[in-house]
Amino acid sequence: MSRVQPGDREHLADQSAAVAGQGGAGSDGERRRHGAGVLRDGAEPREIRQAVLVLAWPAVIEYALTTLIGVANMVMVGRVGAAAVASVGICQQPLMLAMGVFQALTVGSTAIVARHVGAGQMDQASEAARQSVVITLALGLLASLPFIIWAREIVVWMGAAPEVIDSATTYMRVVGGGTVFTVAGIVVAAILRGSGDTRTPMRVNGIANVVNVVVGLVLIFGLMGFPAMGVAGAAYGALVARIAGTLLFLIALYGGRTKLEMSLRDSHRLTRPVVARIFRVGIPAALEQFVMRGGQVLFARIIASLGTVAYAAHQITINAESLGYTPAQALGAASTTIVGQNLGAGQPQMAERGARETMRMAIIFMSCVTLIVVVFAVPILKMYTSDQRVIDIGVFIMRLYAFALPAMGVYFVLVGGLRGAGDTRFPLLISIIGIWCVRLVLGNLLAVRLGLGLNGAWVAMVADQWIRGLTSYLRFNSGAWKKAKV
Repeated sequence: MSRVQPGDREHLADQSAAVAGQGGAGSDGERRRHGAGVLRDGAEPREIRQAVLVLAWPAVIEYALTTLIGVANMVMVGRVGAAAVASVGICQQPLMLAMGVFQALTVGSTAIVARHVGAGQMDQASEAARQSVVITLALGLLASLPFIIWAREIVVWMGAAPEVIDSATTYMRVVGGGTVFTVAGIVVAAILRGSGDTRTPMRVNGIANVVNVVVGLVLIFGLMGFPAMGVAGAAYGALVARIAGTLLFLIALYGGRTKLEMSLRDSHRLTRPVVARIFRVGIPAALEQFVMRGGQVLFARIIASLGTVAYAAHQITINAESLGYTPAQALGAASTTIVGQNLGAGQPQMAERGARETMRMAIIFMSCVTLIVVVFAVPILKMYTSDQRVIDIGVFIMRLYAFALPAMGVYFVLVGGLRGAGDTRFPLLISIIGIWCVRLVLGNLLAVRLGLGLNGAWVAMVADQWIRGLTSYLRFNSGAWKKAKV
Protein backbone atom coordinates (compact mmCIF):
# COMPACT_ATOMS: atom_id res chain seq x y z
CA MET A 1 0.00 0.00 0.00
CA SER A 2 2.73 2.37 -1.02
CA ARG A 3 1.85 6.03 -1.39
CA VAL A 4 5.00 6.93 -3.29
CA GLN A 5 4.03 8.62 -6.56
CA PRO A 6 5.27 7.20 -9.89
CA GLY A 7 7.61 10.10 -10.50
CA ASP A 8 9.12 9.70 -7.06
CA ARG A 9 9.70 5.99 -7.63
CA GLU A 10 11.58 6.73 -10.82
CA HIS A 11 13.75 9.33 -9.06
CA LEU A 12 14.58 6.94 -6.22
CA ALA A 13 15.26 4.05 -8.59
CA ASP A 14 17.49 6.16 -10.81
CA GLN A 15 19.49 7.37 -7.81
CA SER A 16 19.90 3.80 -6.55
CA ALA A 17 20.89 2.47 -9.95
CA ALA A 18 23.40 5.25 -10.48
CA VAL A 19 25.17 4.34 -7.26
CA ALA A 20 24.83 0.59 -7.53
CA GLY A 21 26.29 0.52 -11.04
CA GLN A 22 25.70 -2.26 -13.51
CA GLY A 23 26.27 -5.25 -11.27
CA GLY A 24 25.97 -6.36 -7.70
CA ALA A 25 22.25 -5.89 -7.16
CA GLY A 26 21.40 -7.70 -10.36
CA SER A 27 18.84 -6.63 -12.95
CA ASP A 28 17.38 -3.14 -13.32
CA GLY A 29 14.24 -4.31 -11.55
CA GLU A 30 16.25 -5.61 -8.64
CA ARG A 31 18.33 -2.44 -8.38
CA ARG A 32 15.14 -0.40 -8.14
CA ARG A 33 14.34 -2.29 -4.94
CA HIS A 34 17.76 -1.89 -3.38
CA GLY A 35 19.01 1.11 -1.43
CA ALA A 36 21.40 3.81 -2.55
CA GLY A 37 24.13 2.28 -0.40
CA VAL A 38 24.31 -1.05 -2.24
CA LEU A 39 27.61 -1.10 -4.15
CA ARG A 40 28.45 -2.82 -7.40
CA ASP A 41 30.43 -5.99 -6.75
CA GLY A 42 34.05 -5.18 -7.62
CA ALA A 43 33.41 -1.40 -7.69
CA GLU A 44 36.43 0.86 -8.12
CA PRO A 45 37.43 3.18 -5.22
CA ARG A 46 36.10 6.15 -7.20
CA GLU A 47 32.67 4.52 -7.43
CA ILE A 48 32.68 3.77 -3.72
CA ARG A 49 33.59 7.38 -2.90
CA GLN A 50 30.76 8.54 -5.15
CA ALA A 51 28.31 6.27 -3.30
CA VAL A 52 29.56 7.56 0.06
CA LEU A 53 29.20 11.18 -1.01
CA VAL A 54 25.67 10.62 -2.33
CA LEU A 55 24.72 9.49 1.18
CA ALA A 56 27.04 11.77 3.17
CA TRP A 57 26.68 15.26 1.73
CA PRO A 58 23.05 15.70 2.82
CA ALA A 59 23.99 14.20 6.20
CA VAL A 60 26.86 16.72 6.53
CA ILE A 61 24.37 19.54 6.08
CA GLU A 62 21.83 17.84 8.35
CA TYR A 63 24.29 17.33 11.21
CA ALA A 64 25.68 20.83 10.75
CA LEU A 65 22.20 22.31 10.95
CA THR A 66 21.31 20.17 13.96
CA THR A 67 24.54 21.24 15.67
CA LEU A 68 23.86 24.85 14.75
CA ILE A 69 20.75 24.79 16.94
CA GLY A 70 23.05 24.32 19.93
CA VAL A 71 25.71 26.61 18.50
CA ALA A 72 23.21 29.40 17.85
CA ASN A 73 21.83 29.10 21.38
CA MET A 74 25.33 29.23 22.83
CA VAL A 75 26.32 32.23 20.71
CA MET A 76 23.17 34.09 21.70
CA VAL A 77 23.35 33.35 25.42
CA GLY A 78 27.09 34.04 25.31
CA ARG A 79 26.20 37.69 24.79
CA VAL A 80 24.28 37.61 28.06
CA GLY A 81 27.33 36.54 30.07
CA ALA A 82 29.44 33.67 31.43
CA ALA A 83 26.76 32.73 33.97
CA ALA A 84 24.21 32.31 31.17
CA VAL A 85 26.61 30.07 29.25
CA ALA A 86 27.20 27.98 32.36
CA SER A 87 23.42 27.73 32.92
CA VAL A 88 22.88 26.20 29.48
CA GLY A 89 26.04 24.09 29.64
CA ILE A 90 25.24 22.52 33.01
CA CYS A 91 22.02 21.13 31.50
CA GLN A 92 23.54 19.51 28.43
CA GLN A 93 24.96 16.31 29.89
CA PRO A 94 21.82 15.23 31.84
CA LEU A 95 19.74 15.92 28.73
CA MET A 96 22.12 13.85 26.61
CA LEU A 97 22.10 11.07 29.18
CA ALA A 98 18.33 10.81 28.77
CA MET A 99 18.88 10.29 25.06
CA GLY A 100 20.82 7.08 25.77
CA VAL A 101 17.76 4.84 25.97
CA PHE A 102 16.67 6.02 22.54
CA GLN A 103 19.96 4.93 21.04
CA ALA A 104 18.42 1.45 21.23
CA LEU A 105 15.66 2.57 18.89
CA THR A 106 17.96 4.60 16.66
CA VAL A 107 20.56 1.90 16.11
CA GLY A 108 18.13 -1.01 16.07
CA SER A 109 15.78 0.67 13.63
CA THR A 110 18.57 1.87 11.34
CA ALA A 111 20.26 -1.53 11.16
CA ILE A 112 17.04 -3.45 10.52
CA VAL A 113 15.66 -0.98 7.98
CA ALA A 114 19.00 -0.91 6.14
CA ARG A 115 19.20 -4.72 6.00
CA HIS A 116 15.66 -5.04 4.61
CA VAL A 117 16.15 -2.23 2.10
CA GLY A 118 19.41 -3.81 0.94
CA ALA A 119 17.55 -7.09 0.42
CA GLY A 120 14.68 -5.33 -1.38
CA GLN A 121 12.20 -6.22 1.41
CA MET A 122 10.35 -2.92 1.68
CA ASP A 123 7.30 -4.29 3.55
CA GLN A 124 9.48 -5.54 6.41
CA ALA A 125 11.48 -2.28 6.44
CA SER A 126 8.26 -0.25 6.71
CA GLU A 127 6.88 -2.46 9.47
CA ALA A 128 10.04 -1.98 11.54
CA ALA A 129 9.83 1.77 10.98
CA ARG A 130 6.19 2.00 12.09
CA GLN A 131 6.81 0.09 15.29
CA SER A 132 9.88 2.20 16.04
CA VAL A 133 7.75 5.35 15.84
CA VAL A 134 5.18 3.96 18.30
CA ILE A 135 7.83 2.90 20.82
CA THR A 136 9.61 6.26 20.49
CA LEU A 137 6.53 8.37 21.23
CA ALA A 138 5.56 6.24 24.23
CA LEU A 139 9.03 6.18 25.81
CA GLY A 140 9.65 9.83 24.91
CA LEU A 141 6.68 10.95 26.96
CA LEU A 142 7.94 8.98 29.95
CA ALA A 143 11.47 10.39 29.56
CA SER A 144 10.14 13.97 29.61
CA LEU A 145 8.56 13.68 33.06
CA PRO A 146 11.69 13.60 35.29
CA PHE A 147 12.95 16.88 33.81
CA ILE A 148 9.62 18.57 34.48
CA ILE A 149 9.36 17.27 38.06
CA TRP A 150 12.99 17.25 39.26
CA ALA A 151 14.69 19.94 37.14
CA ARG A 152 16.07 21.89 40.11
CA GLU A 153 17.32 18.79 41.90
CA ILE A 154 19.18 17.66 38.78
CA VAL A 155 20.82 21.08 38.34
CA VAL A 156 21.96 21.17 41.97
CA TRP A 157 23.31 17.60 41.75
CA MET A 158 25.33 18.64 38.69
CA GLY A 159 27.22 21.08 40.90
CA ALA A 160 25.83 24.34 39.48
CA ALA A 161 27.07 27.50 41.16
CA PRO A 162 24.40 29.37 43.17
CA GLU A 163 24.19 32.19 40.62
CA VAL A 164 23.14 29.85 37.80
CA ILE A 165 20.73 27.47 39.58
CA ASP A 166 17.51 29.37 38.83
CA SER A 167 18.19 30.00 35.15
CA ALA A 168 19.56 26.48 34.63
CA THR A 169 16.44 25.02 36.27
CA THR A 170 14.21 26.87 33.82
CA TYR A 171 16.27 25.69 30.85
CA MET A 172 16.26 22.09 32.11
CA ARG A 173 12.50 22.06 32.68
CA VAL A 174 11.59 23.55 29.29
CA VAL A 175 14.05 21.70 27.06
CA GLY A 176 13.93 18.45 29.07
CA GLY A 177 10.14 18.57 29.11
CA GLY A 178 10.27 18.49 25.32
CA THR A 179 12.40 15.34 25.23
CA VAL A 180 9.62 13.49 23.40
CA PHE A 181 9.99 15.86 20.43
CA THR A 182 13.77 15.67 20.45
CA VAL A 183 13.91 11.88 20.39
CA ALA A 184 11.08 11.50 17.88
CA GLY A 185 13.02 13.63 15.41
CA ILE A 186 16.24 11.71 16.05
CA VAL A 187 14.63 8.29 15.54
CA VAL A 188 12.66 9.23 12.41
CA ALA A 189 15.80 10.76 10.89
CA ALA A 190 17.68 7.51 11.66
CA ILE A 191 14.93 5.46 9.99
CA LEU A 192 15.13 7.61 6.87
CA ARG A 193 18.93 7.33 6.77
CA GLY A 194 18.68 3.56 7.09
CA SER A 195 16.50 3.55 3.99
CA GLY A 196 19.14 5.61 2.16
CA ASP A 197 17.24 8.92 2.38
CA THR A 198 19.64 11.49 3.81
CA ARG A 199 18.08 14.50 2.06
CA THR A 200 14.83 14.68 4.01
CA PRO A 201 16.62 14.95 7.40
CA MET A 202 18.79 17.67 5.87
CA ARG A 203 15.77 19.71 4.78
CA VAL A 204 13.83 19.26 8.01
CA ASN A 205 16.76 20.21 10.23
CA GLY A 206 17.41 23.24 8.05
CA ILE A 207 13.91 24.51 8.71
CA ALA A 208 14.13 23.69 12.43
CA ASN A 209 17.39 25.60 12.68
CA VAL A 210 15.86 28.73 11.16
CA VAL A 211 12.92 28.48 13.59
CA ASN A 212 15.32 28.12 16.53
CA VAL A 213 17.39 31.17 15.60
CA VAL A 214 14.40 33.41 14.89
CA VAL A 215 12.42 32.47 18.01
CA GLY A 216 15.59 32.45 20.14
CA LEU A 217 16.68 35.91 19.05
CA VAL A 218 13.22 37.34 19.69
CA LEU A 219 12.85 35.82 23.15
CA ILE A 220 16.44 36.06 24.44
CA PHE A 221 16.88 39.75 23.62
CA GLY A 222 13.24 40.89 23.77
CA LEU A 223 12.62 41.88 20.16
CA MET A 224 9.27 42.67 18.48
CA GLY A 225 7.67 43.73 21.75
CA PHE A 226 8.50 40.53 23.68
CA PRO A 227 10.24 40.79 27.07
CA ALA A 228 13.94 39.87 27.20
CA MET A 229 13.97 36.36 28.68
CA GLY A 230 17.69 35.49 28.48
CA VAL A 231 18.36 31.79 29.12
CA ALA A 232 14.61 31.01 29.26
CA GLY A 233 14.26 32.50 25.78
CA ALA A 234 16.92 30.14 24.45
CA ALA A 235 15.05 27.21 26.00
CA TYR A 236 11.73 28.13 24.42
CA GLY A 237 13.41 28.73 21.06
CA ALA A 238 14.93 25.24 21.13
CA LEU A 239 11.60 23.70 22.18
CA VAL A 240 9.62 25.36 19.39
CA ALA A 241 12.26 24.32 16.84
CA ARG A 242 12.14 20.69 17.95
CA ILE A 243 8.35 20.57 17.87
CA ALA A 244 8.41 21.95 14.33
CA GLY A 245 11.10 19.46 13.30
CA THR A 246 9.20 16.48 14.71
CA LEU A 247 5.98 17.44 12.89
CA LEU A 248 7.86 17.85 9.60
CA PHE A 249 9.63 14.49 10.04
CA LEU A 250 6.33 12.69 10.64
CA ILE A 251 4.73 14.40 7.66
CA ALA A 252 7.66 13.31 5.48
CA LEU A 253 7.56 9.73 6.79
CA TYR A 254 3.81 9.30 6.34
CA GLY A 255 3.32 11.63 3.38
CA GLY A 256 4.12 9.08 0.68
CA ARG A 257 7.30 10.77 -0.55
CA THR A 258 9.88 8.42 0.91
CA LYS A 259 11.09 5.00 -0.15
CA LEU A 260 9.34 3.41 2.82
CA GLU A 261 5.70 2.38 2.43
CA MET A 262 4.13 4.23 5.37
CA SER A 263 0.53 5.30 5.98
CA LEU A 264 -1.46 6.24 9.08
CA ARG A 265 -4.02 3.67 7.90
CA ASP A 266 -1.46 0.88 8.35
CA SER A 267 -1.41 -1.21 11.50
CA HIS A 268 0.86 0.23 14.17
CA ARG A 269 0.33 -2.62 16.60
CA LEU A 270 3.53 -3.74 18.26
CA THR A 271 4.59 -7.29 17.50
CA ARG A 272 7.01 -9.27 19.64
CA PRO A 273 9.35 -10.43 16.81
CA VAL A 274 9.95 -6.91 15.45
CA VAL A 275 10.29 -5.27 18.87
CA ALA A 276 12.65 -8.05 19.98
CA ARG A 277 14.86 -7.51 16.91
CA ILE A 278 14.99 -3.74 17.46
CA PHE A 279 16.04 -4.11 21.07
CA ARG A 280 18.36 -7.08 20.51
CA VAL A 281 20.47 -4.87 18.28
CA GLY A 282 19.76 -1.64 20.11
CA ILE A 283 20.08 -2.44 23.82
CA PRO A 284 23.89 -2.76 23.70
CA ALA A 285 23.90 0.60 21.88
CA ALA A 286 21.67 2.08 24.58
CA LEU A 287 24.01 0.78 27.27
CA GLU A 288 26.91 2.25 25.31
CA GLN A 289 25.23 5.65 25.36
CA PHE A 290 24.47 5.38 29.06
CA VAL A 291 28.09 4.52 29.73
CA MET A 292 29.30 7.37 27.53
CA ARG A 293 26.82 9.99 28.72
CA GLY A 294 27.07 8.89 32.34
CA GLY A 295 30.83 9.30 32.16
CA GLN A 296 30.40 12.71 30.56
CA VAL A 297 28.02 13.77 33.33
CA LEU A 298 30.63 12.88 35.95
CA PHE A 299 33.31 14.58 33.87
CA ALA A 300 31.14 17.71 33.70
CA ARG A 301 30.95 17.66 37.49
CA ILE A 302 34.75 17.65 37.63
CA ILE A 303 34.79 20.70 35.31
CA ALA A 304 32.05 22.46 37.30
CA SER A 305 34.24 22.20 40.41
CA LEU A 306 36.83 24.40 38.63
CA GLY A 307 34.53 27.47 38.69
CA THR A 308 31.99 29.28 36.50
CA VAL A 309 34.52 30.90 34.13
CA ALA A 310 36.36 27.60 33.55
CA TYR A 311 33.06 25.81 32.95
CA ALA A 312 31.94 28.51 30.51
CA ALA A 313 35.22 28.16 28.58
CA HIS A 314 34.82 24.37 28.60
CA GLN A 315 31.24 24.52 27.32
CA ILE A 316 31.92 27.11 24.63
CA THR A 317 34.90 25.16 23.33
CA ILE A 318 32.93 21.90 23.20
CA ASN A 319 30.16 23.72 21.38
CA ALA A 320 32.57 25.24 18.87
CA GLU A 321 34.36 21.94 18.27
CA SER A 322 31.03 20.19 17.64
CA LEU A 323 30.79 21.79 14.21
CA GLY A 324 34.31 20.55 13.44
CA TYR A 325 33.43 16.88 13.68
CA THR A 326 30.19 17.20 11.68
CA PRO A 327 31.82 15.68 8.55
CA ALA A 328 32.88 12.63 10.58
CA GLN A 329 29.37 12.19 11.98
CA ALA A 330 27.91 12.37 8.48
CA LEU A 331 30.41 9.88 7.11
CA GLY A 332 29.62 7.64 10.07
CA ALA A 333 25.94 7.73 9.10
CA ALA A 334 26.88 6.88 5.51
CA SER A 335 29.01 3.99 6.78
CA THR A 336 26.06 2.64 8.78
CA THR A 337 23.83 2.65 5.70
CA ILE A 338 26.46 1.19 3.36
CA VAL A 339 27.44 -1.64 5.69
CA GLY A 340 23.85 -2.50 6.59
CA GLN A 341 22.54 -2.44 3.03
CA ASN A 342 25.46 -4.38 1.54
CA LEU A 343 25.20 -7.07 4.21
CA GLY A 344 21.48 -7.23 3.44
CA ALA A 345 22.34 -7.63 -0.25
CA GLY A 346 24.73 -10.50 0.58
CA GLN A 347 27.92 -8.52 -0.15
CA PRO A 348 30.06 -8.53 3.03
CA GLN A 349 33.26 -7.74 1.12
CA MET A 350 31.70 -4.64 -0.44
CA ALA A 351 30.43 -3.63 3.01
CA GLU A 352 34.02 -3.76 4.27
CA ARG A 353 35.45 -1.92 1.27
CA GLY A 354 32.79 0.77 1.57
CA ALA A 355 33.55 1.37 5.25
CA ARG A 356 37.32 1.48 4.69
CA GLU A 357 37.02 3.99 1.88
CA THR A 358 34.71 6.08 4.06
CA MET A 359 37.31 5.98 6.86
CA ARG A 360 40.00 7.31 4.51
CA MET A 361 37.73 10.16 3.50
CA ALA A 362 37.03 10.97 7.15
CA ILE A 363 40.74 11.13 8.00
CA ILE A 364 41.34 13.59 5.14
CA PHE A 365 38.35 15.77 6.07
CA MET A 366 39.19 15.84 9.77
CA SER A 367 42.86 16.64 9.15
CA CYS A 368 41.73 19.70 7.19
CA VAL A 369 39.41 20.71 10.04
CA THR A 370 42.31 20.36 12.48
CA LEU A 371 44.30 22.92 10.52
CA ILE A 372 41.36 25.33 10.40
CA VAL A 373 40.72 25.09 14.16
CA VAL A 374 44.38 25.63 15.05
CA VAL A 375 44.67 28.73 12.85
CA PHE A 376 41.30 30.33 13.64
CA ALA A 377 40.79 29.37 17.30
CA VAL A 378 40.64 32.97 18.56
CA PRO A 379 38.11 34.30 16.00
CA ILE A 380 35.92 31.24 16.59
CA LEU A 381 35.84 31.84 20.34
CA LYS A 382 35.09 35.53 19.86
CA MET A 383 31.92 34.52 18.02
CA TYR A 384 30.65 33.14 21.31
CA THR A 385 31.78 35.61 23.92
CA SER A 386 33.52 38.91 24.53
CA ASP A 387 34.71 37.78 27.97
CA GLN A 388 38.50 37.82 27.60
CA ARG A 389 38.96 35.46 30.55
CA VAL A 390 36.93 32.80 28.78
CA ILE A 391 38.76 33.36 25.47
CA ASP A 392 42.20 33.12 27.10
CA ILE A 393 41.33 29.79 28.70
CA GLY A 394 39.57 28.43 25.63
CA VAL A 395 42.30 29.04 23.02
CA PHE A 396 44.73 26.43 24.33
CA ILE A 397 42.16 23.68 24.91
CA MET A 398 40.56 24.29 21.50
CA ARG A 399 43.89 23.91 19.70
CA LEU A 400 44.76 20.91 21.84
CA TYR A 401 41.52 19.10 21.04
CA ALA A 402 41.89 19.80 17.32
CA PHE A 403 44.56 17.09 17.23
CA ALA A 404 41.98 14.51 18.33
CA LEU A 405 39.75 15.18 15.31
CA PRO A 406 41.36 12.63 12.91
CA ALA A 407 40.94 9.94 15.57
CA MET A 408 37.31 10.98 15.95
CA GLY A 409 36.89 10.50 12.20
CA VAL A 410 38.11 6.90 12.46
CA TYR A 411 35.88 6.24 15.47
CA PHE A 412 32.67 7.69 14.00
CA VAL A 413 33.02 5.85 10.68
CA LEU A 414 34.06 2.44 11.96
CA VAL A 415 31.64 2.39 14.90
CA GLY A 416 28.96 3.49 12.43
CA GLY A 417 29.89 0.49 10.30
CA LEU A 418 29.73 -1.85 13.31
CA ARG A 419 26.27 -0.53 14.17
CA GLY A 420 25.08 -0.95 10.59
CA ALA A 421 26.15 -4.58 10.81
CA GLY A 422 24.32 -5.01 14.12
CA ASP A 423 27.58 -5.47 16.04
CA THR A 424 26.64 -3.10 18.86
CA ARG A 425 28.26 -4.84 21.83
CA PHE A 426 31.84 -3.96 21.06
CA PRO A 427 31.17 -0.18 20.84
CA LEU A 428 29.91 -0.53 24.43
CA LEU A 429 33.30 -1.93 25.47
CA ILE A 430 35.05 0.86 23.54
CA SER A 431 33.09 3.48 25.50
CA ILE A 432 33.85 1.84 28.84
CA ILE A 433 37.57 1.89 28.05
CA GLY A 434 37.65 5.40 26.60
CA ILE A 435 35.25 7.32 28.85
CA TRP A 436 35.57 5.59 32.21
CA CYS A 437 39.10 4.21 32.17
CA VAL A 438 40.79 7.09 30.35
CA ARG A 439 38.75 10.31 30.41
CA LEU A 440 37.41 10.09 33.97
CA VAL A 441 40.39 8.53 35.72
CA LEU A 442 43.06 10.49 33.88
CA GLY A 443 40.98 13.68 33.89
CA ASN A 444 40.51 13.61 37.64
CA LEU A 445 44.21 12.87 38.15
CA LEU A 446 45.42 15.71 35.91
CA ALA A 447 42.76 18.34 36.57
CA VAL A 448 42.21 17.88 40.30
CA ARG A 449 44.95 15.81 41.88
CA LEU A 450 47.85 17.40 40.00
CA GLY A 451 46.19 20.83 39.84
CA LEU A 452 46.38 21.29 36.05
CA GLY A 453 42.78 22.46 35.92
CA LEU A 454 40.93 22.63 32.61
CA ASN A 455 44.07 21.99 30.57
CA GLY A 456 44.63 18.67 32.32
CA ALA A 457 41.00 17.66 31.82
CA TRP A 458 41.26 18.28 28.08
CA VAL A 459 44.48 16.28 27.79
CA ALA A 460 42.45 13.36 29.12
CA MET A 461 39.73 14.03 26.52
CA VAL A 462 42.27 13.89 23.70
CA ALA A 463 43.70 10.61 25.05
CA ASP A 464 40.16 9.20 25.23
CA GLN A 465 39.48 9.99 21.56
CA TRP A 466 42.69 8.35 20.34
CA ILE A 467 42.05 5.22 22.42
CA ARG A 468 38.52 4.91 21.03
CA GLY A 469 39.73 5.45 17.47
CA LEU A 470 42.38 2.76 17.83
CA THR A 471 40.12 0.16 19.46
CA SER A 472 37.35 0.68 16.88
CA TYR A 473 39.91 0.15 14.11
CA LEU A 474 41.15 -3.09 15.69
CA ARG A 475 37.59 -4.42 16.04
CA PHE A 476 36.62 -3.55 12.48
CA ASN A 477 39.85 -5.01 11.15
CA SER A 478 39.02 -8.35 12.80
CA GLY A 479 36.01 -8.84 10.50
CA ALA A 480 33.93 -10.41 13.30
CA TRP A 481 31.14 -7.89 12.63
CA LYS A 482 30.29 -9.63 9.35
CA LYS A 483 28.71 -12.49 11.32
CA ALA A 484 26.45 -10.29 13.48
CA LYS A 485 22.76 -11.26 13.50
CA VAL A 486 20.05 -8.65 12.97
